[in-house]
Amino acid sequence: MSEPKPPVNAPPAGGGRTFAPRSEAFQRFMAAPLIVASTLMVATATLAVLAWLGGTAEGQRLQIELNGTCSAPSIPLLKARVDEMGLGDPRITSTANGVRIEATMPGTSHEEATQVPLLLARRGQLTAGPPDAPIFSRSDIESAEIRLDESGLPYTWLTLNKRALEALSAAATAHPEDEMTLRVDHIDAPARPYSKPVTEGGIRLLPGEGITRERMRVAANHAIVLTHGPLPCDWHVGSVTALDPTEGDG
Repeated sequence: MSEPKPPVNAPPAGGGRTFAPRSEAFQRFMAAPLIVASTLMVATATLAVLAWLGGTAEGQRLQIELNGTCSAPSIPLLKARVDEMGLGDPRITSTANGVRIEATMPGTSHEEATQVPLLLARRGQLTAGPPDAPIFSRSDIESAEIRLDESGLPYTWLTLNKRALEALSAAATAHPEDEMTLRVDHIDAPARPYSKPVTEGGIRLLPGEGITRERMRVAANHAIVLTHGPLPCDWHVGSVTALDPTEGDG
C-alpha cells in the first residue's frame, strides 16, 4: 500500500531543522499588495469627497432656503463655506426668514441634495472636555484641515492657540488617567486621552468608525465648519428645490 501524498501547498518537511524568521524587507514585500489596495481605497474616497472642495461644479442646481435670525453676520461665513465646497455660481441673498442660497452642486450624487444644505446650516461649534467647564472651544482653534494618518486614514487637524495648549497641559497633569470628550455640534468624536502628548501645536480630531468614504466625509465636514464658523445663531434647512440649470445663467 502506497504512502499517502502530502496535502497540496503543505509546508516542506523540515527534517528537524528550524527556519530563520522572515526578514523585515520580505514582510514588507508580502504586505505590499494590501498596502497598495488600502492606498487605492483611500485615494478613491478622497477624490469622492474632496471633489467638492474647490472642484468643478457639474451637478444639479439647487435653491436652498435656510431659516435663521442672524442673516447679515452669517452671510460672509456661509459664502466662505460655499466657496470651499466648490459650489458653482453661488448666489446668496437675505430673505424674510433667513438666507436663500442658489448654487450648482459639485457632483452628480443625489446625496448632495441632503448633505450640502445640512452642512451649510451647521453651527460650527466645538467643545473639548466637560460641557460645563470645557478645556477649550471653537474660539481657541486657529485653523482646521483634513489630513491622512500613517495608515492613510483621514482625520481633522486642529491647530490650537496658546491658551488651549496650556489648558491641555494642565488637564494632563490633573487627570492623567482620564479622557477628554470632543463634540462638534451634535456629533460626538472619539475621546482623547489627556496623557497623549501634544505635538506641532495641535491635536487630531478623529472622525470615528465607518467605511473610509464616510470617515473622509466627516473629517472634511469638520474642517469646513470649524474653519468657517461658528455661525452666530442656529440655522435650519427650510426647503431645497431643484432649479433649471439655465436659471444660473445670465
